[in-house]
Formats: sequence, structure tokens, C-alpha cells
Amino acid sequence: MSWASSIKRAGNLNRIEELHDAGFNADESAAVFRNERIPLVARNGDLPLLENLHVLSRKALPQRAVADAIASRNAAGHYAENGLQVPFT
Repeated sequence: MSWASSIKRAGNLNRIEELHDAGFNADESAAVFRNERIPLVARNGDLPLLENLHVLSRKALPQRAVADAIASRNAAGHYAENGLQVPFT
């Protein structure tokens, strides 16, 4: 795997973690990726790593997409698991 692919994969895994911390489930997280034309697969409430590995390494999800998704969720009155609205900087 090339250096660029490794950086993209690491960044996308960080984006998945940020979405999870904000209270997004696997299907909602996959939808955020699909909005940016990254066909992430969610199956049985999970994001299977081996199925998604090649996709995670191709294109990086912009941090702005995650920030917008979290802001949209917060504006709609959804909160993270800890009960707090999740700011994104």
C-alpha cells in the first residue's frame, strides 16, 4: 500500500471514530461517506473493515463533511451518547 493510501485510510478511520463519538451509528456514518461519493458498506450495524479497506484507502473524507453532518445532527436536536451536543473544531 502506498504512503498516500495509508494516510487516506488513517484519516478515514479518524472520521469514522469522530462520527461514532458524535452518536452516529454505522448506517448513518456510511451515509456521510456516501454523500462524498465514498461507497462505505455498513452491514448488521457495523462497518466491516475487510470489506471497506480498499474504499477507505482511495479517497479521504473531508473533515468539513463530518463537521457539517454533526452540526446538522445537533441542529435537529440529536445528541451524543454522553447527552451533550458535540462541537467540532
